[in-house]
Amino acid sequence: MSYPGDQGLDPVVQQRIMTAFGEAVRLYREGHGEECRTILRSILEIDPAFTPAQRLTQAVTSGAPVNLGELLGQVSAVAGVRPEALLAKAKQAMTARDFAGAVVILQELLRELPGHAEARSLLAEAQERARAAAEVGGYVQRARQALEVGMGEAAADFLAAAERLDPTHPELEAVRQAVAGAAKAPAPQPEFEFDVEAGGPPKASPEPPPPAPAASPRGAVEGLEWADEPELLQEGAPPPAFQAATSEFLFSAAEDEARPSRADDRVAALLEEGQEAFDRGDYAAAIDTWSRIYLIDPHHAEAGRRVEEARRRREEVERLAEHRFYEARDAFEQGRTDEARRLCQEVLQLQPQHLEAHDLLQRLDTPAAPPPPPVAAEEVPEEDLFRDDFVPARAPASGAIPVAAEARPVRRAAPPVRTSQPRVAGLPLPVVAAVGGALILLLVVGLLLRGTLLGGSDDEVLSGLAEAEKLASQGQFQQAVTLLQSLKVEGEAANQVQQRLLDYQRQLRSAKPASTPDEAKLAREALAAGGRVKALGIIRQGLAKVPGDKELGALAAEIAAVSPAIPPLADAVAARNYETVRQQAAALLTTLPGDPEAERLWRAATFNLAVTLLRKYQVGAAYPLLEELASRGDDPEARRLKEFASHYRSQPVDPRYQIFVNSVELRPLE
Repeated sequence: MSYPGDQGLDPVVQQRIMTAFGEAVRLYREGHGEECRTILRSILEIDPAFTPAQRLTQAVTSGAPVNLGELLGQVSAVAGVRPEALLAKAKQAMTARDFAGAVVILQELLRELPGHAEARSLLAEAQERARAAAEVGGYVQRARQALEVGMGEAAADFLAAAERLDPTHPELEAVRQAVAGAAKAPAPQPEFEFDVEAGGPPKASPEPPPPAPAASPRGAVEGLEWADEPELLQEGAPPPAFQAATSEFLFSAAEDEARPSRADDRVAALLEEGQEAFDRGDYAAAIDTWSRIYLIDPHHAEAGRRVEEARRRREEVERLAEHRFYEARDAFEQGRTDEARRLCQEVLQLQPQHLEAHDLLQRLDTPAAPPPPPVAAEEVPEEDLFRDDFVPARAPASGAIPVAAEARPVRRAAPPVRTSQPRVAGLPLPVVAAVGGALILLLVVGLLLRGTLLGGSDDEVLSGLAEAEKLASQGQFQQAVTLLQSLKVEGEAANQVQQRLLDYQRQLRSAKPASTPDEAKLAREALAAGGRVKALGIIRQGLAKVPGDKELGALAAEIAAVSPAIPPLADAVAARNYETVRQQAAALLTTLPGDPEAERLWRAATFNLAVTLLRKYQVGAAYPLLEELASRGDDPEARRLKEFASHYRSQPVDPRYQIFVNSVELRPLE
């Protein structure tokens, strides 16, 4: 089936129109009538003969029912593919948890049918589940590590985080059973561990010690440090060596007091390490580093906040990389290889592991097969003017064809070099006389015909000079100059016309007014209306026409004396530099609070800068500008654009985004 519109359009444009129409159908199904009308209006501006858009526009305007299946069938038939078969294969791959294969199948389908809503939804789901599967694997590994060290509560938290991402992951069941088993096991009682620093328990001697000789206890213990302590000499008291040994018990419970400080240091180190990866743009490494904090503190709020921020940044980078890749592929298909190579390099800077970008860049870098070398042209011998090509060779009378011997190369003699001097002396006298007579005859004829051929041009020159003199006497020097420039003369008349032309040009310059009353008048009117920046722009236009005009110079100095921010603001307005206009207008508002022109310029520049960033897919940078603009007064368009940007901060960009952003008109600065 052929394209249901203008057949003369480029195939790429036709494909984009069908993409946009599929998005309009999706919006119509979801009840977004205004956005649907915007896309349809853009489609009909490009191709007014696109029949499905005409029918859907009539249905949206009148509120009448429409068969969306039939409209999508017209668009699907153009592509020549069977979307049902590809969708079935993609669903089968997702059931087998082959999310990468499903993504490849769905991308192939969307290349043919970009407006297929179900394929787009399945593609987003497959990409999300592929990312979730990678994160679930990390959570499962951390849960197992927590179980190995006996941290059942931390393992349960990791298990809950993994179940929120993908409850059907095949490895979760084993982790659930392990966590449940750890919860049922009785908690171990704390045991005190001690170590004796010197020696072990005393060994029993096989024989009783010999009785000590009767002596004074005082003398027996003479020379020992504890001899002067009578309480240690009582009967049944332990010896001092045993007391010294038992005083060196090492209790594990005492070590627990130092654990919180070591854990805090480890958390701080992980936070710093993850922040370094985040600042480098390695969001995956930052997520992995910050997630390890959960092994120490499963409820760490700062780690959770940073992980979510890194995940959001990573998704935004992935969306931007996908859009850059689609642009690179379009440029490659249209033959713009330099632009495609530049876009592929941008994709690889954002996402170095992008396989399709690597493949496309390899195709771009692979040179095509060189053309065959040119066949050396055979040397063509000099043409013989006296050779008859149409005289056939005579056959011998016997009918036998003799074998010709190999022809010997014939060396042609070089032509003699002729001298530049004419050979007059060698010509016959009658020939010389005839040539001289012909020259004299031509000279006489030229003199006779000169008056006839140039008489009309002399009259034209004289009449032109008279008309120019008449115009100059009336003060119309510009018309006189134009008239003289239109004359085509040569010789003495040309010198006369040129002299008169220079005279009129000199009088024209001296007749110009010394000032530009129109610019001065317009500048004063703009100043009276409060438009200092506009007046300065008008003054600069006048000074470009009449440099050094005193009246315009005085007006410019008067405006510059009001605030030093006005001249750079006027420069930025003329250059359409929205960032500089925004900054200088804010500086002017600090000097002149409430100035209506500065406020209008700030609003227009902020809005235009935000729209420009949105067109570059920089949603994160445009959103704060729109938020600031919407907070400074009643601006319905800014609020609507802010809600639009807020939606796409966490959603992938689609054709609806592109069409809507490109349809937003920039606000004038003048």
